[in-house]
This record gives sequence, structure tokens and C-alpha cells, in this order.
Amino acid sequence: GYDFTALTKQIKKCAKLTVFLPGKASTRLRQALKKINYNTIVQARNMRTAVKEAKKIATQGDIVLLSPACASFGIFKNAKDRGELFKKAVKKQHDRNF
Repeated sequence: GYDFTALTKQIKKCAKLTVFLPGKASTRLRQALKKINYNTIVQARNMRTAVKEAKKIATQGDIVLLSPACASFGIFKNAKDRGELFKKAVKKQHDRNF
């Protein structure tokens, strides 16, 4: 039941792309973003795919940020697990460049 109004405004103002992982809140936030005509959205099935999608449009100097808006019950063991999976996915994508 979160109100995503302030968050959607910030995303539209600051984000080149928003990549979503599965979840109820993701669905609601995507819908809220579309209502304000922000359509640079990708749905990823897992963290590895999310990072891969972000890498496709990231350019030198861009920031790829893991910024969970809500809890991710059932997807990750906990917040630490979510962060570790993000770091591993980033490292894997980075290593592919060399």
C-alpha cells in the first residue's frame, strides 16, 4: 500500500533506465511510472539479468545503482543476500570486458 508518488518523480528526474526484479511492488511501481510517462523500464527475471540489462545502456560515467524500494520476500534470503548477488553480477559483467 505504499504511495510511490515522490519516488516516481525522482526516478523520472534522475534515472536513464529502471530495471525491475519480480514482485508485487515492482508491478505497482512500474504502473505508477507509466502514469507519469516514464517508459524506460525493463523487467528482469533475476539479478544477473538486471545487471546485464543495465550494462546495455550504461555509458562511461553512469552509475548503476541497486536501490530496492520495498522488501523482496521470497526472492532473496535477506537484504545482505540481495546486495551480494548484485555485487557478484556486477563483477561478472565487468570481468567480461577484459
